[in-house]
Amino acid sequence: MIKKINIILIFTIFISTLVLANVGISLKYPGNGIPILSKDKPVRKFNDKMFDFFSKQQGVTIKDKNILFKESESDILFESQCFLSKEPLTLKIPFMLQKGKITISIGKIDFVITPTRAIIYENDTEMKSKDISGIKGISLNTGYGLDNVPETNVYIVSDGYADGLRVKLAFPSYITIRVSRGSIGIFEKFMWGRGYL
Repeated sequence: MIKKINIILIFTIFISTLVLANVGISLKYPGNGIPILSKDKPVRKFNDKMFDFFSKQQGVTIKDKNILFKESESDILFESQCFLSKEPLTLKIPFMLQKGKITISIGKIDFVITPTRAIIYENDTEMKSKDISGIKGISLNTGYGLDNVPETNVYIVSDGYADGLRVKLAFPSYITIRVSRGSIGIFEKFMWGRGYL
């Protein structure tokens, strides 16, 4: 009887450990703060994991608090355990791409970026494709419409210009980054956008 209880206890601990190991990290938005006056804040938990991962990759260096990637011999895939919850927020993802392709996925929304083109997919369906140069990042804004229904707007940000559309973002939304082989560019820290009305 005692042996049977011990086996059940060990099995329960094993299952609990597996469950806890697979639990993601919820990224909590710090709020808008004081309109106009509040500054953007780094997404600390995500940035720590992203910088730690990329610092160990071939063809990547960390310099001036940026991730510089240059012509790696294979794709680099960062599958974070961090996710966005269902709450109003603004997320800014600044980067520069000189050569190659990067794909940033937030839940079922994929941003495929080259130096001269940006494509946004929702559930593997192309929603927008645009020839655009000087891309400086992407931005995501979630909130509630007039009818209190959740809505998400995504934007491609370039020199003095932002082009976007409304998408359906399912929660939780995990964040994944893929840098294609041979790409050259920079990732800056992910930021919470703040100070907006």
